[in-house]
Amino acid sequence: MADPRYVDLVLNWLESNWDSSNYPGTDSNGDLTGKVPAFVDKDDTTSTSEYSGRKVAFDLSKNNAVIVSSSPDRTQEPIGSSFDYRFEDGVSIRVVAAHESEVAFPGDDGTPAGVAGSDEFRQLYQEVRRVLHADRVWPNPNQSGSQHAYTLRIPDETNLSSRYQNLYEYDITVLVRGHEEL
Repeated sequence: MADPRYVDLVLNWLESNWDSSNYPGTDSNGDLTGKVPAFVDKDDTTSTSEYSGRKVAFDLSKNNAVIVSSSPDRTQEPIGSSFDYRFEDGVSIRVVAAHESEVAFPGDDGTPAGVAGSDEFRQLYQEVRRVLHADRVWPNPNQSGSQHAYTLRIPDETNLSSRYQNLYEYDITVLVRGHEEL
């Protein structure tokens, strides 16, 4: 399992850097048509309410969701003859939304839940990508100071929307490379 502190870091970035002028999208009159998605910590699967102020259970009929989990697993390789390592750690992000035709009622704020189609879903996942690329310098979530994260890369992006008729999914893998001194 990857370091869950990276999950918290990504969720905090998404919550604090989300630009609602990019998504939710706008209609032909320039009016907002959607809302900020639910940010979900997938690793906390035992809870059905809130965890650190974030939703951990969600209903796609009420909102779109950005789900962050601590995978892929951490990899590391030794450096020289000491106990230092180069490491690669990361998180997986799944952006998910239901088509508005599958939603039985409006969202919490009265706007229609779900997305109108693939163009609106593209706006949603592009905003996730924008937040991730906004600052490629990752702070060190390890408080001991022995770990130094120095690069971020996104090696994988997969649009899974073609698997379903009325469900949109987009996966992003984010990897952090760094150095650890033991």
